[in-house]
Amino acid sequence: MEINNFAGTHYFAEGNGLRPLGIKIEANNLSQLFLDAALKLSEIVLSGERVKSVASRTIECQAVDENSLLYEWLITLIKIADEESMIVQKCDFQYMSFTHLIAKVRFAKVKNLQVPTSVSEDINIKNKKRSFSVKVELGY
Repeated sequence: MEINNFAGTHYFAEGNGLRPLGIKIEANNLSQLFLDAALKLSEIVLSGERVKSVASRTIECQAVDENSLLYEWLITLIKIADEESMIVQKCDFQYMSFTHLIAKVRFAKVKNLQVPTSVSEDINIKNKKRSFSVKVELGY
C-alpha cells in the first residue's frame, strides 16, 4: 500500500514477519531530496499529532558518498526524535555536497512518537538527468 503527499510516498512492505515502513522520494536536486526525506520521516513519526516549534540547531553530517550521507542524515534525525521527542518542522541547507551537509533545522516537540528503530543501509540514490530519486526502508 502506498500513501502519497507533498514530500513523497510512504509504503508498507512485507519482510521476515515484520512490516517495515519505507519512503520513496523524487526531487529536482539533492538538497530537496534530503529535505523531503526529513519531512516524510517527520510525517510518519508524527501520526497526525499537532506540534509546536521549540528549537533550532545546526546539524552536520559527513559520509563517503550521497547514499551514506542520506543514511547518516536519517539516523541523526531518528536519534533526535527518539531521545528528545522532536521532529523536523523546517530545514535550510547551508551547505550540501554528495559527501557533506550542514543544515539549520527547526524542530517541533511531540509527545507520542512512533520512531523507527532502523534505516536500511541499502540506499541507492538515482541521479537522473533532471531529478534524484530514492527508496529507503525503515524498521520498527
